[in-house]
Amino acid sequence: MSASTLVLAPHPDDESLGCGLLLATHPEPHGIHIVFVTDGAGQGPDRALQTSRREAEARAAAAAYGVSDGQLHFLKLPDGKLSRYTREFTHRLRSLVDRLQPAIVHVPFRFDRHPDHLAVNRVACALHDAGELKARVLEYFVYTRSRLVPGGDLRALVDPALLTRIPPDRNAVEVRRRALQCHASQVATGRPVLSRMLLDRLDQETECHLAYDARAKGSKVLVRARSWVPVAVRVEPVLKSLSDRLRGRR
Repeated sequence: MSASTLVLAPHPDDESLGCGLLLATHPEPHGIHIVFVTDGAGQGPDRALQTSRREAEARAAAAAYGVSDGQLHFLKLPDGKLSRYTREFTHRLRSLVDRLQPAIVHVPFRFDRHPDHLAVNRVACALHDAGELKARVLEYFVYTRSRLVPGGDLRALVDPALLTRIPPDRNAVEVRRRALQCHASQVATGRPVLSRMLLDRLDQETECHLAYDARAKGSKVLVRARSWVPVAVRVEPVLKSLSDRLRGRR
């Protein structure tokens, strides 16, 4: 078994948020493999039930792209705690890469603000730098907006020469929208993660993928705000958490 493309999704739905247009337009869906790294169960009760639900949703979303169950891999590491399982994740990813021999691997952007996304990036890039991942690595964007960076869009701060862009073709957008709707637990909650506003905005945007180069670590890929972006993406989740707590107390 081999893979032309391997997508590393920290949680079910990240594959569509960051790589949906890529998946919808890929000429060889039978060559795509998707790794769902965490169980996506959150921190609430009934983790086993939520894990099962998120997995079923991920399978339905993958089917919308023409990706079969045999091309999906569920590592089921704890959601929100991936940094504590770096050694296990490294071992399991190394085994998958050795077996699948992908030509291209997609990982979350290095300045994503979610800690699980950052952990996936670091492990995959470390394997690449060590020569154990002999594939082209591309970084995708999930959390693209930040109130704390100039202009509010992280993609606009990246050297455009390093970006591959996929425009929002109508057919591809419709396929991605169907796939995202399959993640019903994230769409149908009182305060949905995948809000209608987010999905509508996503329909209009160009999807970007950043070519990873070991010689251009960290903020070297940025053309502006090189010293501020690494700080901003760490501060913003803290501010959001405080804001959510305050709203919850009202």
